[in-house]
Amino acid sequence: MRLPTDKKGWRPSSWAVQEAFVEPIRSLSMNQSSVVAALHAVGERLAYDAPELERVEMVVIGGAAGLLSGSLSPDRTTTDCDVLSVDPSDAKPVVLAAAQAVAEQIGLGETWLNDGGAPWADGLPRGWRDRCREVLRSGPLIVHAIGRVDLMALKLLAGRAQDIEDLVALQLSPAEVTFLGEHLGAWSDDSWPRGMIDEALVLLEALASGKHAQALADSMVEAPSPVHRSDEEAAHGSA
Repeated sequence: MRLPTDKKGWRPSSWAVQEAFVEPIRSLSMNQSSVVAALHAVGERLAYDAPELERVEMVVIGGAAGLLSGSLSPDRTTTDCDVLSVDPSDAKPVVLAAAQAVAEQIGLGETWLNDGGAPWADGLPRGWRDRCREVLRSGPLIVHAIGRVDLMALKLLAGRAQDIEDLVALQLSPAEVTFLGEHLGAWSDDSWPRGMIDEALVLLEALASGKHAQALADSMVEAPSPVHRSDEEAAHGSA
Protein backbone atom coordinates (compact mmCIF):
# COMPACT_ATOMS: atom_id res chain seq x y z
CA MET A 1 0.00 0.00 0.00
CA ARG A 2 1.39 3.39 -0.99
CA LEU A 3 1.14 5.83 1.87
CA PRO A 4 -0.28 9.30 1.21
CA THR A 5 1.91 12.37 1.54
CA ASP A 6 0.98 15.26 3.78
CA LYS A 7 0.56 18.92 2.81
CA LYS A 8 4.34 19.36 2.50
CA GLY A 9 4.74 16.24 0.41
CA TRP A 10 6.31 14.20 3.22
CA ARG A 11 5.89 10.44 3.47
CA PRO A 12 7.45 8.28 6.21
CA SER A 13 10.01 5.74 5.08
CA SER A 14 10.89 3.43 7.99
CA TRP A 15 8.85 0.26 8.39
CA ALA A 16 7.83 1.09 11.96
CA VAL A 17 6.45 4.45 10.89
CA GLN A 18 4.76 3.04 7.79
CA GLU A 19 2.99 0.45 9.92
CA ALA A 20 1.70 3.18 12.22
CA PHE A 21 0.52 5.24 9.26
CA VAL A 22 -1.24 2.34 7.52
CA GLU A 23 -3.03 1.56 10.79
CA PRO A 24 -3.29 4.97 12.46
CA ILE A 25 -2.90 4.90 16.22
CA ARG A 26 -5.98 7.12 16.63
CA SER A 27 -5.81 7.01 20.39
CA LEU A 28 -4.75 9.18 23.26
CA SER A 29 -3.03 6.16 24.80
CA MET A 30 0.26 4.75 23.52
CA ASN A 31 2.02 1.51 24.37
CA GLN A 32 5.70 0.86 23.75
CA SER A 33 5.36 0.17 20.02
CA SER A 34 3.19 3.26 19.53
CA VAL A 35 5.72 5.51 21.29
CA VAL A 36 8.56 4.05 19.23
CA ALA A 37 6.67 4.52 15.94
CA ALA A 38 5.66 8.09 16.80
CA LEU A 39 9.20 9.11 17.78
CA HIS A 40 10.64 7.50 14.64
CA ALA A 41 8.18 9.61 12.66
CA VAL A 42 9.34 12.76 14.47
CA GLY A 43 12.93 12.00 13.55
CA GLU A 44 12.03 11.46 9.91
CA ARG A 45 9.95 14.61 9.89
CA LEU A 46 12.89 16.59 11.34
CA ALA A 47 15.14 15.30 8.57
CA TYR A 48 12.57 16.46 6.02
CA ASP A 49 11.65 19.85 7.55
CA ALA A 50 15.04 20.87 8.96
CA PRO A 51 17.84 19.21 6.98
CA GLU A 52 20.28 21.67 8.53
CA LEU A 53 19.87 19.90 11.88
CA GLU A 54 22.62 17.28 12.04
CA ARG A 55 22.01 16.08 15.60
CA VAL A 56 19.23 16.68 18.13
CA GLU A 57 19.42 14.95 21.51
CA MET A 58 16.26 14.67 23.62
CA VAL A 59 15.79 13.32 27.15
CA VAL A 60 12.38 11.94 28.12
CA ILE A 61 10.93 11.13 31.53
CA GLY A 62 7.71 9.58 32.86
CA GLY A 63 5.87 6.58 31.48
CA ALA A 64 7.38 7.01 28.01
CA ALA A 65 10.90 6.76 29.46
CA GLY A 66 9.90 3.59 31.28
CA LEU A 67 8.44 2.09 28.11
CA LEU A 68 11.38 3.02 25.91
CA SER A 69 13.99 1.74 28.37
CA GLY A 70 12.12 -1.47 29.08
CA SER A 71 11.70 -0.66 32.77
CA LEU A 72 7.91 -0.80 32.36
CA SER A 73 5.84 -3.44 30.59
CA PRO A 74 5.50 -2.80 26.82
CA ASP A 75 1.73 -3.09 27.22
CA ARG A 76 1.59 -0.30 29.80
CA THR A 77 0.13 2.80 28.16
CA THR A 78 0.78 6.52 28.45
CA THR A 79 -1.03 9.52 27.05
CA ASP A 80 2.07 11.57 26.35
CA CYS A 81 5.82 11.74 26.12
CA ASP A 82 7.30 14.27 28.56
CA VAL A 83 10.50 15.91 27.36
CA LEU A 84 13.03 16.93 30.00
CA SER A 85 15.49 18.61 27.66
CA VAL A 86 16.40 19.16 24.01
CA ASP A 87 19.96 19.84 22.87
CA PRO A 88 20.51 22.17 21.12
CA SER A 89 17.81 24.07 22.99
CA ASP A 90 16.90 26.22 19.97
CA ALA A 91 15.81 23.04 18.17
CA LYS A 92 12.98 22.44 20.64
CA PRO A 93 10.33 24.46 18.72
CA VAL A 94 11.23 22.54 15.54
CA VAL A 95 10.95 19.21 17.37
CA LEU A 96 7.57 20.11 18.85
CA ALA A 97 6.31 21.32 15.47
CA ALA A 98 7.40 18.02 13.88
CA ALA A 99 5.57 16.16 16.64
CA GLN A 100 2.38 18.11 15.94
CA ALA A 101 2.61 17.30 12.24
CA VAL A 102 3.06 13.62 13.08
CA ALA A 103 0.11 13.77 15.47
CA GLU A 104 -2.18 14.90 12.66
CA GLN A 105 -1.29 11.89 10.52
CA ILE A 106 -1.07 9.21 13.19
CA GLY A 107 -4.05 10.46 15.16
CA LEU A 108 -2.43 11.44 18.47
CA GLY A 109 -3.27 14.44 20.62
CA GLU A 110 -1.50 17.66 19.62
CA THR A 111 0.57 17.69 22.80
CA TRP A 112 1.51 13.99 22.86
CA LEU A 113 5.13 15.19 22.82
CA ASN A 114 5.54 18.12 25.18
CA ASP A 115 8.10 19.96 27.28
CA GLY A 116 6.13 19.58 30.51
CA GLY A 117 8.91 17.46 31.97
CA ALA A 118 11.39 20.33 32.27
CA PRO A 119 10.32 21.50 35.77
CA TRP A 120 11.00 18.02 37.18
CA ALA A 121 14.75 18.22 36.50
CA ASP A 122 15.35 19.54 40.03
CA GLY A 123 13.69 16.44 41.46
CA LEU A 124 16.23 14.06 39.93
CA PRO A 125 19.00 12.55 42.08
CA ARG A 126 22.59 13.58 41.51
CA GLY A 127 24.27 11.77 38.65
CA TRP A 128 21.07 11.26 36.67
CA ARG A 129 22.72 12.34 33.42
CA ASP A 130 25.22 9.50 33.68
CA ARG A 131 22.38 7.02 34.12
CA CYS A 132 20.48 8.11 31.00
CA ARG A 133 20.51 5.60 28.18
CA GLU A 134 20.02 5.99 24.46
CA VAL A 135 16.79 4.31 23.40
CA LEU A 136 16.08 5.46 19.84
CA ARG A 137 17.63 7.07 16.77
CA SER A 138 15.75 8.41 13.77
CA GLY A 139 17.11 10.97 11.34
CA PRO A 140 18.92 13.61 13.39
CA LEU A 141 16.93 12.70 16.51
CA ILE A 142 18.59 10.79 19.35
CA VAL A 143 16.29 9.96 22.27
CA HIS A 144 17.55 9.20 25.77
CA ALA A 145 15.47 7.89 28.67
CA ILE A 146 16.25 8.66 32.30
CA GLY A 147 17.54 5.75 34.36
CA ARG A 148 15.44 3.31 36.36
CA VAL A 149 16.20 4.78 39.80
CA ASP A 150 15.62 8.31 38.47
CA LEU A 151 12.26 7.26 37.07
CA MET A 152 11.43 5.90 40.53
CA ALA A 153 12.42 9.19 42.17
CA LEU A 154 10.04 11.22 40.03
CA LYS A 155 7.22 8.72 40.48
CA LEU A 156 7.64 8.90 44.26
CA LEU A 157 7.33 12.69 44.05
CA ALA A 158 4.29 12.58 41.74
CA GLY A 159 2.58 9.92 43.88
CA ARG A 160 -0.51 9.40 41.74
CA ALA A 161 -2.32 6.05 41.46
CA GLN A 162 -0.56 5.22 38.17
CA ASP A 163 2.81 6.14 39.67
CA ILE A 164 2.18 3.86 42.64
CA GLU A 165 1.17 1.04 40.32
CA ASP A 166 4.37 1.55 38.31
CA LEU A 167 6.52 1.62 41.45
CA VAL A 168 5.04 -1.67 42.63
CA ALA A 169 5.69 -3.20 39.20
CA LEU A 170 9.28 -1.91 39.26
CA GLN A 171 9.95 -3.84 42.48
CA LEU A 172 12.45 -1.57 44.19
CA SER A 173 15.54 -3.36 45.43
CA PRO A 174 16.90 -2.71 48.96
CA ALA A 175 19.79 -0.74 47.41
CA GLU A 176 17.35 1.42 45.43
CA VAL A 177 15.22 2.03 48.53
CA THR A 178 18.33 3.17 50.41
CA PHE A 179 19.49 5.40 47.54
CA LEU A 180 16.08 7.04 47.16
CA GLY A 181 15.69 7.47 50.91
CA GLU A 182 19.01 9.29 51.06
CA HIS A 183 18.05 11.45 48.07
CA LEU A 184 14.72 12.50 49.57
CA GLY A 185 16.05 12.72 53.12
CA ALA A 186 18.77 15.16 52.10
CA TRP A 187 16.33 17.38 50.18
CA SER A 188 17.28 21.05 50.51
CA ASP A 189 15.43 22.74 47.63
CA ASP A 190 12.93 25.06 49.32
CA SER A 191 11.18 25.78 46.01
CA TRP A 192 9.47 22.39 46.33
CA PRO A 193 6.58 21.94 48.80
CA ARG A 194 7.89 20.20 51.91
CA GLY A 195 4.68 18.17 52.14
CA MET A 196 5.39 16.70 48.72
CA ILE A 197 8.78 15.43 49.88
CA ASP A 198 7.33 14.02 53.10
CA GLU A 199 4.61 12.18 51.15
CA ALA A 200 7.26 10.72 48.85
CA LEU A 201 9.17 9.42 51.90
CA VAL A 202 6.00 7.87 53.33
CA LEU A 203 5.29 6.20 50.00
CA LEU A 204 8.85 4.90 49.79
CA GLU A 205 8.57 3.39 53.28
CA ALA A 206 5.27 1.74 52.35
CA LEU A 207 6.77 0.28 49.18
CA ALA A 208 9.75 -1.03 51.12
CA SER A 209 7.37 -2.80 53.50
CA GLY A 210 5.85 -4.69 50.58
CA LYS A 211 2.34 -3.25 50.55
CA HIS A 212 0.14 -4.24 47.61
CA ALA A 213 -0.50 -1.58 44.96
CA GLN A 214 -4.20 -1.22 45.81
CA ALA A 215 -3.49 -0.92 49.52
CA LEU A 216 -0.92 1.77 48.75
CA ALA A 217 -3.33 3.64 46.50
CA ASP A 218 -6.07 3.45 49.14
CA SER A 219 -3.74 4.78 51.84
CA MET A 220 -2.41 7.70 49.81
CA VAL A 221 -4.44 10.83 49.14
CA GLU A 222 -3.93 11.55 45.47
CA ALA A 223 -2.14 14.87 45.38
CA PRO A 224 -3.23 17.54 42.89
CA SER A 225 -0.77 18.50 40.21
CA PRO A 226 1.72 20.87 41.85
CA VAL A 227 0.78 23.61 39.39
CA HIS A 228 -2.60 23.77 41.15
CA ARG A 229 -1.15 24.09 44.63
CA SER A 230 -1.10 27.24 46.69
CA ASP A 231 0.97 30.29 45.75
CA GLU A 232 3.49 29.41 48.44
CA GLU A 233 4.26 26.11 46.72
CA ALA A 234 6.52 25.78 43.71
CA ALA A 235 4.97 24.95 40.35
CA HIS A 236 6.23 21.73 38.80
CA GLY A 237 4.75 19.73 35.95
CA SER A 238 3.58 16.11 35.95
CA ALA A 239 6.02 13.19 35.93
